[in-house]
Amino acid sequence: DLSGLQIFPSLHQRIAMKICAPTMRCVIVCSALLLTGLTDAHYARGGDGGGPTGGSGGRGGGGGGDDRGHGAVRDTPDGALPKMPYWTAPKGDARKTPGLAGYSKVKSEFNAAVYYGSLEGGWYNHAVMMTLFNNTVIVSWKNAPVDEDTPGQRVLWSVSSTGREWSKAAVLFPNMSTAATPAAQFAGPFAVINGRLYATGTPAVISAGDAQGAQWCLWPDGLDPRNCATPDRPGSQPTGLLMMRQVLDVSTMETGRVFWASRNPPAVYAAAAAANNVARLEDMDAQTIADVATLTPTMDNLPCDTMYGTLKCEGCVGGCHLMDTITPGQGIANEKAHYPITQPTRGSASDVILYRSHASALYASVRIDGKTQSNWSDIALTNIPNDDSNINAGVLPEGNGVFLVANGVPARVRDPVTLSISQDGLNWSSCRVAQTCTDFPEIPKSTCKGRYAKNGNVGPSYPQALSVVDPAPKDLQGLYVASTNNKEDVVITKMSWAAVLGSPSN
Repeated sequence: DLSGLQIFPSLHQRIAMKICAPTMRCVIVCSALLLTGLTDAHYARGGDGGGPTGGSGGRGGGGGGDDRGHGAVRDTPDGALPKMPYWTAPKGDARKTPGLAGYSKVKSEFNAAVYYGSLEGGWYNHAVMMTLFNNTVIVSWKNAPVDEDTPGQRVLWSVSSTGREWSKAAVLFPNMSTAATPAAQFAGPFAVINGRLYATGTPAVISAGDAQGAQWCLWPDGLDPRNCATPDRPGSQPTGLLMMRQVLDVSTMETGRVFWASRNPPAVYAAAAAANNVARLEDMDAQTIADVATLTPTMDNLPCDTMYGTLKCEGCVGGCHLMDTITPGQGIANEKAHYPITQPTRGSASDVILYRSHASALYASVRIDGKTQSNWSDIALTNIPNDDSNINAGVLPEGNGVFLVANGVPARVRDPVTLSISQDGLNWSSCRVAQTCTDFPEIPKSTCKGRYAKNGNVGPSYPQALSVVDPAPKDLQGLYVASTNNKEDVVITKMSWAAVLGSPSN
C-alpha cells in the first residue's frame, strides 16, 4: 500500500507508469518497476523537478507544489537541498494486540503516577512539560476542574529525585480567570538562564482562541511577537502573555514570585494579576531582569544547560519556522517538536521541526544551517504516522541519533505512546511501544477508562520525554516518558538506555 507515502518517481518509475497506466496489462512488471528505487536515499531526496505529492524539487530541478500548499525547499549556498524526514519502520495496526498495535514494547524500569485526577484536585490534567535540574525530575501540566481549557484552568507541578516517588502537587501558575475575562492557563517549557531555573506559563483568553493562539512548546515561540497561532484558527490573543517564575529550590519546591516577562503585560489581566500578586518585570530584581533580557525572538543561545545531566533542549536557535507563513487549509496545529541533525557529508548542522496536523501523519520543515530563521523550508507532509496528538523529540546519548515520542498509531484512540528512533534524523526506521494504558501494573488505578463519569478520553497522550545522562547519578539516568492517561492522570515511565538502544528494530 503506497498511499500516504511521499515518493518522488525516478525515470524508470515514470516510464513504468506511462506503460502501465493505459492498459494495466503488465501489473506484475510495473509493480516491480515502481517499487524499485524505494530506497532510503530515494525517499529522502527531492525528485526531478517536483514529485506527485508536491515535495521538494531535486538538485537542479524546480520546486514541487500541489493544491495543499506544499512548497519547495529553499536552495542552500552549495546548491544542495535538505532532505525531509520519512518513515520506513513498520506501521502499527490498532486492530492487532490491544495496546501494542503489532509493535514490541520497550522494557521499562518502572511506571509511576505523578498525579491522579480527582473531584477535589481537578479531573482534567494534560499537556505535561518536563526538565531536570539539580538531579531532580520536574513535571508541570495544565489542570482544570472538569473540562479542557475552561475557566479555572491553572498549572500544577511536582518533583522527584528518583522519578518513581513524587511530591505533592502544588500550583505553579494560578488561575487567571475573572468573571469579565474567562481564561485558561497553559504550561510552557522551562528555561535555565545563568544557572537559574525558570518555569513558564501562559494564560489564554478563552474567547480569543485559547490554545490555538497561546499554547507553545519551543523557545522562542512564547515571546512577542508570539509564534504559536495556528494558520487555520489563529485567534486574537493579546500581547505580553508570557508569565515566569524562578524555581529557588527544587528539593523543597520553593519558588519566587510570578511575574510578567514583558514590560507591557496584557491589560485584560490587570484584575487577575492583582488578585494573584503577579509582579511586573520592572519590579523584579536586577538579575531576573537581566536573565529575561536574554530571551529574544531570534536568540542565538537557547535557555538550556547540559551541565545538569539532560540533553533536553526545547527550542530553535535563531527562531523557529514562522507559523504565519504557513498556508492555511492544511490542518496544522501548534504542537510541534524540534531536533538537530548533522549531515557530515555537507559539513553543516541542520535541524527539523515536526508538526502535528489533523491528518494521520506529521508535517515537517527542515533548515540547512541550524541557526537562521529565514532558512526554514516550506512545510511538507511526511509519511510519519501520528494520531492527531502532541509530539516530542530529542537527542539520544553518545551519537545514537534522535528519538520521537508520539501517539504513532492513527486510530482516533490515543493508545499507545510510541518511541521511534532515527540514527540520522531523517530515516525513522524503528518504532516500539513506550506506554500503553493496557500495561501500567504499578498504577492499577489508571486504566483505559477514565474514573470521571463523563470522561470519554482513552489512553496516554501528549507525551514528553526527558533524557538523563552524565553527570546525573547513574540510577537516575535513562529515558523518561511522561503523558496524561485519559487526560486525567499524569503518568511517567522510565526506560534504561540499554533497553532504549539495545534493539535497533522491533
